[in-house]
Amino acid sequence: MPNSLRPPEPELASPSQVASAGTPSVRGRVGIEVAAIVVAALYFAREVLIPVTLAMLPSFVLSPLVELLRQIWLGRILSVVLAVVLALGLILALGSAIGTQVAQLSGNLPQYQTTIETKISGLRNATIDKSRRSSVALAISSPVPHRAPKRLRPLRPVRRRKGRSKTQSRWW
Repeated sequence: MPNSLRPPEPELASPSQVASAGTPSVRGRVGIEVAAIVVAALYFAREVLIPVTLAMLPSFVLSPLVELLRQIWLGRILSVVLAVVLALGLILALGSAIGTQVAQLSGNLPQYQTTIETKISGLRNATIDKSRRSSVALAISSPVPHRAPKRLRPLRPVRRRKGRSKTQSRWW
């Protein structure tokens, strides 16, 4: 058979060319150092980055509204001002609605407190009365006075019958 049908055998690397598994390459070390520096920078700059990030979020939310207002030919500055005024109005409306709800809740709190207390005491009385009735009923219905239990017989060992495996044996 001709040798052209066989695939060529791969060349084996000499042991001096193979790096050990425990030592990272120069690229790996540089990558780890860069990642550590980036994480440290983000950690120390969090007091600045968090407010900046929170300030950028409304810009992403309001940008479609600004683009819509610009298509109506209001201009860039007027569109931005109008979008910000609408957003602040929405925030103030939600805040006032939540504030009135909290004020009403605090005004009705004594009424809610008495209602909850009466329901809890009613539940407590119902469960205590039922437990007392059941214990009295058990004491009345038991014909035999309470006495010590009889001695228990010891368990018999397992006997195997012929033709049964160990797992099929029974207590007799």
